[in-house]
Amino acid sequence: MKRKISLGTYAAVAVVVVALTLFGSYFALVILPGQYHWGGFSGVGTSTMFVRGTVPDGSIQEYYFTGVYVGQTSAFNIRYVGDFRANPNPSRIVSFSTANVPTGIAVNLSPTSGAMNTWELYSIVSVTLSSSVTNGYYWFKIVVNDSNPLNQWNDSTNRMAWVRLYVTTEPTPVYSLTATIMPQAAGRVASNPTGVTGSHPYCGGSYAAGTVVTVTAQVLDSDYTFSGWGGDLSGSTNPTTITMSANRAIIAYFGEIPKYSVNAIATPSEGGSVSGGGLYHAGDSVTLSANPTLEYQFSNWSGYISSSANPTTFIMPAQDVTITAQFIMPVISPTYTLTTSVLPAIGGSTTPNSGSYSEGQTLTLTAIPTAPTIGDYWVFVNWSGDISGTQSTITIVMDSDKNVIANFERVKSGVDENLIYLISIGITATIIIVLIAVGSVKIRTKIRLPRKR
Repeated sequence: MKRKISLGTYAAVAVVVVALTLFGSYFALVILPGQYHWGGFSGVGTSTMFVRGTVPDGSIQEYYFTGVYVGQTSAFNIRYVGDFRANPNPSRIVSFSTANVPTGIAVNLSPTSGAMNTWELYSIVSVTLSSSVTNGYYWFKIVVNDSNPLNQWNDSTNRMAWVRLYVTTEPTPVYSLTATIMPQAAGRVASNPTGVTGSHPYCGGSYAAGTVVTVTAQVLDSDYTFSGWGGDLSGSTNPTTITMSANRAIIAYFGEIPKYSVNAIATPSEGGSVSGGGLYHAGDSVTLSANPTLEYQFSNWSGYISSSANPTTFIMPAQDVTITAQFIMPVISPTYTLTTSVLPAIGGSTTPNSGSYSEGQTLTLTAIPTAPTIGDYWVFVNWSGDISGTQSTITIVMDSDKNVIANFERVKSGVDENLIYLISIGITATIIIVLIAVGSVKIRTKIRLPRKR
């Protein structure tokens, strides 16, 4: 809380009440009964007042002025008036001084003296209160000394007036802070500290006088950026501060960030499509994807970027760009048929078997003879048809349809077949005879005839 010096009165209680009602805190020049009024008194916001002659008994003359806070200075004028009809007299010197100034109150006069070059002379009275001054009334004197007074109004050489100060505690002023956003949806303004009760941190508030408030412009729409302050603020520093010495209205301006286009093209158009094109801010990360149709395949990117990666990513420059996705029809290799056969059919087999194979594919063919039997066996002789050779394993390239024959030959073992036949018959008969003989023995052993007696 600050204390304020202000004009006061020297009168009955009723007069004091009126003065407080009219002026609140104040201070006053008071001419006491029986004293000569020696001039006038003026201050900020008032006109100069002038009364001639002696102040009657039972009354006073008061002149009121607005006061100042502790630690500040209030200045007002005192005016010494000579005879309106007197001619200028440079040798007539008037001096101003103070007396009975209370502790904690500083009173300065400027000037402290001067020549009566006209019929009036002014001096500025500056009053300053220190922080040690408490609430209440304070008095001090202003004394004027005229070296050559006129006696038209029974003037004396020394004249005096009392100044009465009324010091009271007044609440600290409260000021409002309002913020306007341009354009409205682009952002907001945060304040720190926030205002008093009822305020909102994003729209200012009310603050005690002298509060330093930090305001920060915050972007809410990514298409905008903060551009600067207006109203009671200027510049583009963000955040910045503002001192609440009065009601403040500020404006936060936001500018739209430019966007640039990505023109994504598919070539040929029937080859596919491209996703990811559109509008972007400079510095944004852009990802494009090439989507081929069934008949085509993606080849590469051209234009602003050159790449075969799919998808591809790049950083948006501060300009419009065109990028083309190149699609091509895939080359389909022809297929050829391999037909294999064996002569004679019982002579063996081949690998791989018959089938379809891609153009240029290399195959390894192997001829496998049938397993040997008693008296003969099969051997590979050669290849015929679309290939030739005597090696059982051979390599071919499928550059056309191929018909391949593996030829086998039966080889005798050198043993007469009839002899082998007779030997086999003899062995079989022998076995039968042996079996019969063994059987008859067993019969004789088991059957015994009784002897005759």
